[in-house]
Amino acid sequence: MIRDIVTFVDGAPHTEGVGDAALLLAGQFQAHLAVVGLPRDAGHAMHLANAPARALADAVNKAQGAAERAGSAVEQRGLANGLSCLHQTFEVPAADYPELVTRVARRFDICVLSLPGAETHTEDEAIFEAVLLNSGRPVVGVPRRAAAPPKFGRVLIAWDGGRESARAVGDAMPLLERADYVDVARIGDAAKSIDDELPGCHIAGHLARHGVSCEFRRLTGRNSVANLLLGHAAEMAADLIVMGAYRHSRWRQAVLGGATKDIMQTTRIPLLMSR
Repeated sequence: MIRDIVTFVDGAPHTEGVGDAALLLAGQFQAHLAVVGLPRDAGHAMHLANAPARALADAVNKAQGAAERAGSAVEQRGLANGLSCLHQTFEVPAADYPELVTRVARRFDICVLSLPGAETHTEDEAIFEAVLLNSGRPVVGVPRRAAAPPKFGRVLIAWDGGRESARAVGDAMPLLERADYVDVARIGDAAKSIDDELPGCHIAGHLARHGVSCEFRRLTGRNSVANLLLGHAAEMAADLIVMGAYRHSRWRQAVLGGATKDIMQTTRIPLLMSR
């Protein structure tokens, strides 16, 4: 059961959906929501450009104020809806954010963050990957400029039989048990699979024993894994995708690209990810 949620906001217009998704989760489970303001490092570029000290201080104060207002707004919306909710804003160097956010996330059941996009700042990507890889907690990534759905009711599970997808399914079980419709998608040819249909051990049977009614299907085609998965998500009107992250090494993902990175950068649907 999800009882304790944390989200991080900075006040940027393209990340407003993060607070919406966090409030949605908290409302579905009547969970406590902690809202942490992380001021965007507005002064970094100015510092590199040798801006005057006063201009630099003004930029930092402006970012601090934006994060504080964003956190307070989410808190007030939560309290107005009868939720246990509080906010605070950290005043620490932006370079420390990945470690700080990771340490905070470990104290909660689940973390809600903005997904890094193709045009995202490097610090945003560093924060998201640090939490995903090192917190030991699942992360709900909300696409930039995307509004949260009214309910996480139609869920697509990206299943490959591996450790990461098994972890994601386990972490997502409270949501799967409450979903209206669940699809389990395996990408590839059945003839190439060695563990997909183990007698009596099918993932659909495991979900059924948790009260989750689901459809199992195999997605095939010439498109990339990301395109196949996101295309099917659109067809079934999914409002959440559950998936493991970084099946291969991060170095290989960075050099060659990979499904995790492709999906993170192109999805318009929130992702629940585990590692």
